[in-house]
Amino acid sequence: MTDYPDRRGLERLKLNSFTGSEQNYSEYIAFLQRYGVKPGAKVFDFGCSWGYGSYQMNKAGYDVQSYEIGVERRNYGINNLGVNHIDDPYAIQAGHPLHESFDCFFSAHFLEHVPSPKQNNRPRLAVSETRRYIYSVYAKRLP
Repeated sequence: MTDYPDRRGLERLKLNSFTGSEQNYSEYIAFLQRYGVKPGAKVFDFGCSWGYGSYQMNKAGYDVQSYEIGVERRNYGINNLGVNHIDDPYAIQAGHPLHESFDCFFSAHFLEHVPSPKQNNRPRLAVSETRRYIYSVYAKRLP
């Protein structure tokens, strides 16, 4: 798990656009764009930790909604980075307002924290069948 910074540390990260930190999402954002997920797309960031990736994708022009199971981390992101949090992604089924509303299901470094990866199939209902699914597991850098 990634520790979240104190107030001053967060301001420094934001001022430098997270450059030089382990939380820098510039490569993920470039990856999204390279594979057709352009700014303006609606992205579901599943397993967002304390929201640093959601924040950066939002700054890059994406419409990001996020989910984090850890209450303390989730609240840090909501309160300090303006994360738009989905409280129960498992409720997104046919008839739900978010059903098939996302252009991309994005998840970085979360599968190793999920008791049953099979559970991940249900939030995928939020994404239209014609859209993208982006996962990064145990990776430090994208290809």
